[in-house]
Amino acid sequence: GIRSTEGRMACALFWENKGFPRKHRRALRRTWVDVEGDTVKCVFKRTGLGEYAASVFLDLNQNGKLDTNAIGSPSEPWGVSHNSASKRSGPSLYKDAKFDYRGGPVTIPIELVY
Repeated sequence: GIRSTEGRMACALFWENKGFPRKHRRALRRTWVDVEGDTVKCVFKRTGLGEYAASVFLDLNQNGKLDTNAIGSPSEPWGVSHNSASKRSGPSLYKDAKFDYRGGPVTIPIELVY
């Protein structure tokens, strides 16, 4: 559901709640993907078995961070695994976005929130 071919998609894989979903620098794995259509594919290699949550955002102005408005809400498209929505003001909860990785290729679709 990407509506723009501008910018780059930031993808992050978290193994704990610390920093999830906005602080990609605290993620276990991170990658950037150029946007060339209405979908992108983020690939994380050398990932061990276990519990993870994924977070993405479309960096429209390519400044390397998720921009927010005056009240702290994202002003760029973003999303998390399981498309979990926040149950309170603030970011989605890790426990709602987590999934078990048991090995092999896995596809986790994420819808962007605009």
